[in-house]
Amino acid sequence: MRRTTSFDARRRNARLMAFAEIFFNERRSTILERGDAHLIVELSREADEALRYRPFYWTYVDAARLTPSPLIKTYRFPGLASTKTPPFMDMREEVLTFGAPRVRRMLEAAIDFGRLSRAYETDPSDAAATERASSKTAAPPAGPAEEPPASAASAVTYALEPWLYLSYTVAYTSELRWERFVTYGVRLTDLRLERDFDRILDARTWTSSVPPYRPLLPPLFSVKSAVEIAESRLRDELAREDRRWVESRIAQGEREKAKIERYYAALFETLRTERTTPQQRTGGTRRTRRKKTPTIDLRALENEKRRRIAEIEWQYTPSIDVTLTQIALLYLRQEQARFAPRF
Repeated sequence: MRRTTSFDARRRNARLMAFAEIFFNERRSTILERGDAHLIVELSREADEALRYRPFYWTYVDAARLTPSPLIKTYRFPGLASTKTPPFMDMREEVLTFGAPRVRRMLEAAIDFGRLSRAYETDPSDAAATERASSKTAAPPAGPAEEPPASAASAVTYALEPWLYLSYTVAYTSELRWERFVTYGVRLTDLRLERDFDRILDARTWTSSVPPYRPLLPPLFSVKSAVEIAESRLRDELAREDRRWVESRIAQGEREKAKIERYYAALFETLRTERTTPQQRTGGTRRTRRKKTPTIDLRALENEKRRRIAEIEWQYTPSIDVTLTQIALLYLRQEQARFAPRF
């Protein structure tokens, strides 16, 4: 067994530090300081929510329309730089090593961010509020801070609910191949499922950033649970479909295999007959010169027969292939996201 050396530990910790730096940069956080064995990071909202430092803070900020206060954290990576005395630790500092819960959460968040694209429903009032916010940011007024305008306050009439959008391709393979697309939407607050979700989304407008003055409802269920709900519905729908085309294709394949069986049975019988001598066929004892016939390997013929039957089974075996082609996290207006039930 290979023993772990201090050099291996330093190399692993260096890789972990490089991963953490990439993670925070991709989450639009600001790295205030990068040392030999530490990072001081001003967390973006995206990174703060992903690492679950303040689970209810952002909901409160959205609901009260407060100016958020960014969280600044110091991350230390032991073993990268030798120190005579241990570094001072306060509540804002964390030691990151492989196996630490925070590192595990960073890995899970990296997978989720890479798998899901995000979009937020918007309307013309959101665009006007964004312009007002950007103009105030560019030229802050002198004197005391202003309260949000009355129009913005009145615009907070709905929250945005998280929905998981899933698009599947169902491919049917028989004599021909044809495909159809199935879309679902699963609300992550109660796992309600809507079919043909793409039709619901067509008439809406979207933005890649959170609209101002729009509180986001936190998801109460995981993406994995939503995917399981959608896949269970899809399996039920496929089980209720007409399968006569499957039975017809299988029966056609059985007829083709029967033809192959008859062909090779006759061929083997002919070869056995030709290999017997005339005396064996007539039962006589007179010697006669036997005509030379080319030698045919019966074992090779048997393998050829099995190969042709396997090809027929592959050609005439119908299949249904399901592929998840797209998945996205969408935030829809709460007042419009409640659809009539379908039966």
